[in-house]
Amino acid sequence: MDKPTDRLLRSFSYLLLGIFLLLTFYPLWFMIMTSFKSLFQFYHNFWWPTRPLHLDNYTRVFKLIYPYILNSVGVTVVSVAGIVFLGALSGFVFARFDFPGRRILFYGIIGLMMLPWILTLVPAFMVVKQLGLIDTYWVLILPYISGGQVLSFYLFYNFFESLPEELFESARLDGAGVFQQFRHIGAALSRPVIGLVAIVSSLSVWNNFIWPLVTTSDERLTVLTVGVMRFSTAYTSGSIDYGQLFAGYTIAALPLLVLFLFATRQFMRGLTAGALKE
Repeated sequence: MDKPTDRLLRSFSYLLLGIFLLLTFYPLWFMIMTSFKSLFQFYHNFWWPTRPLHLDNYTRVFKLIYPYILNSVGVTVVSVAGIVFLGALSGFVFARFDFPGRRILFYGIIGLMMLPWILTLVPAFMVVKQLGLIDTYWVLILPYISGGQVLSFYLFYNFFESLPEELFESARLDGAGVFQQFRHIGAALSRPVIGLVAIVSSLSVWNNFIWPLVTTSDERLTVLTVGVMRFSTAYTSGSIDYGQLFAGYTIAALPLLVLFLFATRQFMRGLTAGALKE
């Protein structure tokens, strides 16, 4: 039988957990709630939902930002594919082969994880400017691929290093080359890690705001994060329509929310793939 102090402590823990959950999820609820309000409802009932619901906020905003959505989808898909492929290939080579300078290169790559990305913003901008990539799709895709290689390489390296050598030895005895080993053994067994890298990279690329803001000014290349910001200033007269603005935020967040909901199991499997051998 529980003591009164134990029940009180449990009740306090539940209350504290409930407060944390409220503080965590209320901003999301506030964004969705506000996206259905008119400007009058926003100013006169700020904290709570109101009726009627203004569904036209979404239709109006979607007509304006769907080109930005297409740009974000295209850039994210190509960038994530490049991050996964190159990270898997480099991690496989470093984990399964020994060559001169391997350890030095490995620690040099891992050392890049200690550099905040903001420190490389100006040098990276100067590089892409000298290469003539400003205001092209490549200025978005190539830096994303190169910037995502460190974490991708590290995760794939840990996984491939944990695989037994007997698998690759048997493949070599059967006449399999390096790329056949990578394709039929490494890539086939690393699906959890591929899912993890793809999810993390998608979140990073989709949500990036500063890099596309400073490297693209052409309206045809505008991605969703920058497009929503420009929408708040370019498509309003006098005052901001917060209902439509938050509808744009909701549309921008929806693909990532759906991705995370449907890929949670794959995400958790990827986190443990380097520790547990399958």
